[in-house]
Amino acid sequence: MYLDNENIQYIHALCFAGPNGEFEKLAGQDSEFETNIEFPQNFLDICIAERIGQVPKQVQHFKTMIDDFPCCSVRPVSLD
Repeated sequence: MYLDNENIQYIHALCFAGPNGEFEKLAGQDSEFETNIEFPQNFLDICIAERIGQVPKQVQHFKTMIDDFPCCSVRPVSLD
């Protein structure tokens, strides 16, 4: 996982903590977000923000570009 770029980090957060993401598949849709994996704090913060629907404006456009299934998206995404 590449976490040094905020845009890529948010795409990873969508796949992990977003709707239909890895976390929901493992823990259930209504589960409180928590993990024993030692991720960088800024990644955990964006995952929590995604779970509660309060992501920074500068990355919100990614969510509309890749619909509700970011892990299955094959559309190219600009990282500019």
